[in-house]
Amino acid sequence: FILNPVHRRLKPIHLKSDKAPPESSSAFVLRCFGVFVVGGLVNGKPTSDVSFFDCFDNTWQSLPPMKMPRASASANIIDQKMYVLGGCGDDADSSNWAEVFDLDTETWEFLSVTSPRKMPLSIRQSMLMLQKNEVYAVDEDGQSFSFSPSDNSISNGVADSKPGYRSDWCWIGGF
Repeated sequence: FILNPVHRRLKPIHLKSDKAPPESSSAFVLRCFGVFVVGGLVNGKPTSDVSFFDCFDNTWQSLPPMKMPRASASANIIDQKMYVLGGCGDDADSSNWAEVFDLDTETWEFLSVTSPRKMPLSIRQSMLMLQKNEVYAVDEDGQSFSFSPSDNSISNGVADSKPGYRSDWCWIGGF
C-alpha cells in the first residue's frame, strides 16, 4: 500500500512485475525512494534473494544474492554498505554470521565478526544509531547487543526485563 497525501488514505500498489518478496521473515531497509527486501522464507526455506522495490515506478529489481540463505536477519545501511547480520540458522559461526553488500560495486562479502558471546541465530529487532554508526539489536533470546562495522565487533548488552516477543521499537532523539 502507499499513502495518498491528498486523500490521506492508503491505496494498493499495483506492481509492474510478477516478482514478489518472500512470504515472511525478510529484513527490510528503507533507502531514499525504495525498500530493500533481504532474505526471508520461500516455501518454508531461507533464501539468499535480495530485491529492491522502487516506490516511484512500482517495480522490483533483483540484486545479486547473498552468499548465504537467511531468514529473520537484521539489515541496515551504513556508509553506502548494507550490513546483514544473523538469520543463518544452525550454520552460523563467526565467519558467515554477517555479510556486507557494497551498494556501489553491487558485491557481497562475508565479515569475520569478533564476539564475546554465541552468535545469535535470529534477530527480533534492530535499529541503526546514526550518531555512532552502530546497529543495536535484540536476538531470539531477548538479549541485546550492538554491532560496530568499524571493527566488525559485537558488544554484549543486557537481557530484556520483560521477556517475550516484542516488535514495538522506535528510535526517538539521540545520545
